[in-house]
Amino acid sequence: MKVKICGITNVQDAKLAEQLGVDYIGLNLSNYSLRQINVTTAKKICAELNYTRPIGVFVQQTPAEIKAIVQELQLSMIQVYDRLSIAATIPGVKVIQSIRVKTPADLQQIHTHDADFQLLDSYRDNAYGGTGHAFKWEYLPQDLSRIFLAGGINVTNVQQACRYQPYALDVCSGVEIEATPRQKDQAKLTAFMQEVKRYAA
Repeated sequence: MKVKICGITNVQDAKLAEQLGVDYIGLNLSNYSLRQINVTTAKKICAELNYTRPIGVFVQQTPAEIKAIVQELQLSMIQVYDRLSIAATIPGVKVIQSIRVKTPADLQQIHTHDADFQLLDSYRDNAYGGTGHAFKWEYLPQDLSRIFLAGGINVTNVQQACRYQPYALDVCSGVEIEATPRQKDQAKLTAFMQEVKRYAA
């Protein structure tokens, strides 16, 4: 099972994630996020990675804008929240379509998108991830082989999340310093990864 740590804003947190065996990190490149970073900062973070793959996270940005950033950062994967952004299909770049889940009916969107993966997150008005709230996981379909499971995952419920066998777990606020959304908590992130590895053992 893969792990994505979203909302990485600095080199220190990125290097820690890689040292702990995190597969992906999310770089929020949209002004809709409290964890937004600019392309210059994103470049510095990407330059420090050897194995962990950076994912650009975009919200309501034009295909041209997304393509320019993807090319500048040499990204191989992006995460988008809307139809406009998903139009930014680039050869060789995988797309994660984010679906904000409020009711079981929202999961029907899984079958209407041709993205490489879907990310399922909890719905909150005017919020695009990082809310710290989980949706009802009993809504989940059986096949999660192309699903990033997000929303309220932390060290206390990660074992439960693992049992659903998604392609990847996606965590953000669950491994942050309390009341500091732009900085990860080393102890929380370490404990989280230990729990994931314990499940896999």
